[in-house]
Amino acid sequence: MTTTKRTNPPSYQILDPATLGRPIHLLRNFSALLRDELVEVLRTTYNRRYRSHFDVADVSISQIDGELPQTRWRTYGCPSGRIGFSIDRQLALAILGYRYGATEKMPGEGEALPPETASEERLAGNLGQKFAELLAKCIEMRPDEAAAAEAKLAPVELALMANGTPAFGKWMVKVTIVEPAINVRGTLTLTLDESWMARLLHNLAPLRDKRSDSLVKTPVAANQIPLTVVARLLEKEMQLADVLNIRVGEVIPISMRDADVLIDGSRLFIATVAEQDGKLCLTCFEDAE
Repeated sequence: MTTTKRTNPPSYQILDPATLGRPIHLLRNFSALLRDELVEVLRTTYNRRYRSHFDVADVSISQIDGELPQTRWRTYGCPSGRIGFSIDRQLALAILGYRYGATEKMPGEGEALPPETASEERLAGNLGQKFAELLAKCIEMRPDEAAAAEAKLAPVELALMANGTPAFGKWMVKVTIVEPAINVRGTLTLTLDESWMARLLHNLAPLRDKRSDSLVKTPVAANQIPLTVVARLLEKEMQLADVLNIRVGEVIPISMRDADVLIDGSRLFIATVAEQDGKLCLTCFEDAE
C-alpha cells in the first residue's frame, strides 16, 4: 500500500495596490522616533512625578487586519484628519493608582476589574488627548529634523470629536507599556485616517527630494554620461526536470519583493516596485549594502 504525502499549498504574497510605491519599509524608523518621544513623556509626566517605572516595551505600526480591541474608544481630530485612541483598563488603572497613591489596591492578573469611575474616564480622556497629539506632532516632524539636536515638535491641537469605535482608517499604532514594579503590562492603540497616514508616508521619504536636488546641482557633463540600468525583479530556482515538465497554462508561484538595480552588472541600489498607468515602475531607491 502506498501513501501520498500531503504538502502545504504554496503561499503567495499579495501586493496591496494602496502601498505600492509608498515607503512602508521606513515605518520602522518612525516607530523608533515615536518610542523615544513616548519614553520621554512617561519619564517627565509620570515616572519623575509619581516615582513610577513606566516604560515602552514595543511600538508597532501595521494595517488593521481584523476587529479593533473591544475597549472604550475616543476620536480626536482637527482639519487635518482624525486619530482614534483606546487604552487597556489595567494600564489606565495603574496610572491612576500612582496618581492617587493607591497602587497596592491594583487588581492582580486574572482578577475582575472594578467598575469604571468618573476619575478613570477623565484620565483616559486626558491620556487620549496627550498621546493623539504626540502622534500627530511626530508625524509632522521630518526625519532630517528629528536628527537635529535642537529639533522641536511643532504643536498640533486636536479636539475630542466622538466616543465609540472609529470607523475609519486602515492603519493602527500599538504601544505596549510595562510597569515592572507592580507587574502591569498593557497596550494603548491609536488609529490613523487616510489623511494622517498619507502625511506620515510623505514625510518619511525626504531623501528622494535631497537626491533630486543633488542631481540638479551635478555638473552637466556628468548628467550626459549614458548608463544602462537593469532592474532584477525576481529570481526563482527550479530543478531542470521541473522546467522540462512545464506545460502551457501552468502557474509558477513567485514572491515579489524589492528589486535589485544593477549598472554594468554591479548591484548598486534597491528599489520598490510600483504600478502606474498599467506599467511597473521603480521608486524609493536605497543604496545597496
